[in-house]
Amino acid sequence: MTLQELSDRLAEVGRPVVVSGVGKMEQTKAEGARRVDVDDLVALALALDVSPLRLLLTATAAPDELTELSQDVRVSERVAWLWGRGEASLWLVAPKPDPTVATGAEWYRRDKEFPKVNRPDVQKPDPRKLIAHGGELQALWRSVRKLADEMDCSWREVLEVLPDAGDMTLEGDDGER
Repeated sequence: MTLQELSDRLAEVGRPVVVSGVGKMEQTKAEGARRVDVDDLVALALALDVSPLRLLLTATAAPDELTELSQDVRVSERVAWLWGRGEASLWLVAPKPDPTVATGAEWYRRDKEFPKVNRPDVQKPDPRKLIAHGGELQALWRSVRKLADEMDCSWREVLEVLPDAGDMTLEGDDGER
């Protein structure tokens, strides 16, 4: 996409930026570079039809490549994406966890609260339904953990390779989840 095309798209989404301004946005920390504020970021994401996170984070989510989130915080691209998507507290999954997480109870609280606070779009299942299927869920959990151990990865990585449950059709499925 040319600078002119991007400038035109930004105008279409209600954030007009002249072509020279778009060019200055592309520069990073160079003399004459234009700072991108939050309104610019959202408009750019709309104009490019990408998530704002795609503009803030890396193009990949490699577990062994580091990315700089701030001058003093460098984490793997994968950890940055987990944090950015609101799936995990950065301080629980980073190589150097937050030293204030001194107890298992605090770790558990942060692990459970972070997604709740940062992922309001994700609906939680009714606990009564979960309890009714406790045995099957325990067996499934054991299987996932066993697979993770066999594949030498985390249980989260095992679940990530599964197709989205919303895309699956099960025999006799009446559409309820």
